[in-house]
Amino acid sequence: MTETIEKIALNQNKTSAVSLMDPNHDLAARAAWLSYIGGLNQTQIADRLGVSKVKVHRLINLALKLGMVKAHVENVPLACLELENILIEEFDIKFCTVVPDLIEDCDNTERDYTAIGAAGARFLQTCLENKSLKSIGIGKGRTLTSAVKQLAKIQRSDVETFSIAGSLYRSFAANPYDVVIELSRHIGGRGYFMPVPYIATNLAEKAQFQSQAFVQDLLAKAQNSDLFIVGIGALNKGSHVVDTGMISEAERLEVCAQGAVSDLLGSFIDINGHLVNAPVNELKLGLHYKDLKNKRVLAMAGGSDKAEAILAALRTNVITDLITDEAAAKAIAFILKKRIKG
Repeated sequence: MTETIEKIALNQNKTSAVSLMDPNHDLAARAAWLSYIGGLNQTQIADRLGVSKVKVHRLINLALKLGMVKAHVENVPLACLELENILIEEFDIKFCTVVPDLIEDCDNTERDYTAIGAAGARFLQTCLENKSLKSIGIGKGRTLTSAVKQLAKIQRSDVETFSIAGSLYRSFAANPYDVVIELSRHIGGRGYFMPVPYIATNLAEKAQFQSQAFVQDLLAKAQNSDLFIVGIGALNKGSHVVDTGMISEAERLEVCAQGAVSDLLGSFIDINGHLVNAPVNELKLGLHYKDLKNKRVLAMAGGSDKAEAILAALRTNVITDLITDEAAAKAIAFILKKRIKG
């Protein structure tokens, strides 16, 4: 019994040092935490991580082999697991990973997206190992870009990838954070770029793009994807959606005046997950988030400045899986706690 008790925790310093080098190391650490600290059995761990029971067994053995299991408990990973449980229970989502905050993540304006990207790469790797996956619909953003860059090499030439939002700025310049082509090249499959703006300038322009047969065909194919991966945008001053010219500052102020806190696939929603009444909400191109209802949808976003945006997206009841960071998860938990007290 003493030996068992002495093996109930992880040395986080060692774990964090290797987790960004090999996705399996990070996954092994999480599996060991869920087993020794969370008290979950291998079936429950397999469901939580989205892997097989056999892989769970191998991951826990890997954690032991790497010396991750020690005789003391580091409170940061345990706090992340507690936050994951809060989010899973509150929003009835299938999967949630909360990555520990990194020092470089503290400045929200210059956040390093590596940690969330690494977790996203691991999630995508697991999905691509499943041969039944044949298509991926993917959005755009810095976090998604980081995930694709960190994805281990895997040959899946049978998998098609689709942009599910417009791949261009209003100026018709290509969006550098549209990852569909990079992802398709990475796995060796076909990728389909959406050659329209993220948000049209006016209704006439939107109608012109939507009347094109190739756009209608791409949207129809994209909507039938097996897996969707999306980012979530905040609407604070200087937000990415304004800085890149996808909407104007005047439009941002207008949607914010109506209560919008989040940009989900070009739709602007309030804290309760409802579309706000603003003209710009009629201008999005690409799939509407409502088109993703009852699909598997992974959202990736982090930072305390995005807490309300993530909360709003979760309240649409479209998101089934979430990867975020400790700062965002703590802020969301605080908002939820205030609601209960109120």
